[in-house]
Amino acid sequence: YKRQLFLSLGVYLLPGMFKTSDGKSQRPAGAVYAWVDAFLLPEPKHLGWGTDLHDAIAKVRKEGKPKPIIIDFTGVTCTNCSYNENTVFPQAKVNDLLNQFERVQLYTDWLPAELYATDPGEEAREDEGRLNKKFKIAAFGTDQLPLYVVLLPIADGKVQVLGVYQEGKINSPDKFAAWLKDSLAKAKK
Repeated sequence: YKRQLFLSLGVYLLPGMFKTSDGKSQRPAGAVYAWVDAFLLPEPKHLGWGTDLHDAIAKVRKEGKPKPIIIDFTGVTCTNCSYNENTVFPQAKVNDLLNQFERVQLYTDWLPAELYATDPGEEAREDEGRLNKKFKIAAFGTDQLPLYVVLLPIADGKVQVLGVYQEGKINSPDKFAAWLKDSLAKAKK
C-alpha cells in the first residue's frame, strides 16, 4: 500500500521536474501540491511587495491618502509563510484586496539575495532579518511566523495599528479576506 501511495505521489509531482518554454517550473494543481510546495525552496515571487517599512510609510504620506500598509512578517525557511504566499495570496478574492494596500514583506531570518540590486553578502542579509525579527517582537509582542499586520500612517509622524491577523497558516482564505476588508474599512474612517 505504501509503495503505491509513493508511486502515485511521484507520478503526480512528475510535471514539476520539467520547465515550460519560458523557463518556469511546471506546477501540478491541487491541495496536495500546495502542501508539498510549502517545503520546497522558494522561487522569486511577489512583485510589488517592498522590503522597507520606512519607505512604505513615506510613500503613503507623500500620496496624502489614507492608504493602509500591510506587513507580511515572513521567512525564507517558513513553510506556512510559503504556503500562504503561494496558495492564498494569489486567489482573486485575496489578491484584489491586497492590491489596495501598500505591501511590505519583512523577512525575519534573512533576506533573499535577489531582493537587492547588489547582494550585500550573507552576513548583512542575516543582520537585516534579525533586525526585522526584533522589531516584530518589540512592536507586536510575538515571534509568530507568519504574522500579518495592518498599519495606517496618521498625523504627527505616528502610525496606527489597524489589525493583527492571529492565524499563522491561513486555513480560511475567506476569513483572511474578511480581515483585509475590515482593515480597509477602518482605514477609511
